Amino acid sequence: MIMKNLILKPITNEVLPTMARFCSEAFDTQRGLVSDELFVDGGMGTALEEIILEPGMEAWAVYDGEQPVGGAVIRVGTDQCNELELFFFDAKQLGHGYGTRAWFALEKQYPDTKVWMTITPLHVTRNLVFYVNHCGFHITKIITEEEPVCVFEKRMNGWQNE
Repeated sequence: MIMKNLILKPITNEVLPTMARFCSEAFDTQRGLVSDELFVDGGMGTALEEIILEPGMEAWAVYDGEQPVGGAVIRVGTDQCNELELFFFDAKQLGHGYGTRAWFALEKQYPDTKVWMTITPLHVTRNLVFYVNHCGFHITKIITEEEPVCVFEKRMNGWQNE
């Protein structure tokens, strides 16, 4: 598959059903790997529809040319610390490099960010490898209460604690 032109666009009502399907399918692949308690009633598509309405959230659709292939939801912090809340792709597009390219496009979208944060279930090795090896995050904490998760952080432009 040849990637045409990766583009980020705000998620609109028109593309929301497609994004909700991608989100549900992406997280459904993790069923059995993590506790069912992490899954929202109505599926992750419903969670996407709810989370993008929260204050401080910015939702992005990832396109290859005119074809939607995935999405992301960013919680924009007031302290130049932003959180990647959701990051998902069409299950048919996994392994084609969209995630890595989309991540770096998101970084460019928020050039004033000093620190990025995200979490992912400890048992989803694919995500751990992606965030560390492809996106440059570091694991800063492992939380073992209830469902074990890894907390990731990425400091931008050599920024250190002040």
